[in-house]
Amino acid sequence: MAKFIDIKYVKCPIWANNSTYKQNQSAMVRIIFMPKLKIIRKSMVKRFVQLGLAAILFASCSQNNQQATSDAGSYNLMTLKPENRSLSVKYSAVIEGKQDVDVLPQISGTITKVCVEEGAHVRKGQILFVIDQRTYQAALEKATAAVVSAKASLATAKQTLTGKQQLFEDKVVSSFELQTAQN
Repeated sequence: MAKFIDIKYVKCPIWANNSTYKQNQSAMVRIIFMPKLKIIRKSMVKRFVQLGLAAILFASCSQNNQQATSDAGSYNLMTLKPENRSLSVKYSAVIEGKQDVDVLPQISGTITKVCVEEGAHVRKGQILFVIDQRTYQAALEKATAAVVSAKASLATAKQTLTGKQQLFEDKVVSSFELQTAQN
């Protein structure tokens, strides 16, 4: 015996959210008429599925519980209790200052003493390093000796000039020798 489905279209008014009728607004609604069939209620199917899942879970939990209790003895257990702890994390980093200053020497030499510590504040004119003075002390002594020698040469030249002037006045030396002594 064939059973047919009857479909009809009906013009119905549209209802708003506040359940008030909007005038002059309607839509075509499809109404399906089906013959009466034996239908199992959805709630019953849902209940059977839930019971089946509960039975499967119960059976699997009872097996795992026995294994869990036998395995628990082989692991070290620790009880937790509240404690005050400070957590620290170390990171590798490079710190750069706002301003970098290059310290360059005015003279070359070996540094014998450092007068400031790294990171200390310094002011203009402050001594930062002491350079080995032996080289410069020897150069100073050499220059002082040269000055003394030059003074002695000057004194000798003055005496020679004075003598040449007297000899020129006595007409013993020529004017060329006097000019040579003056230069």
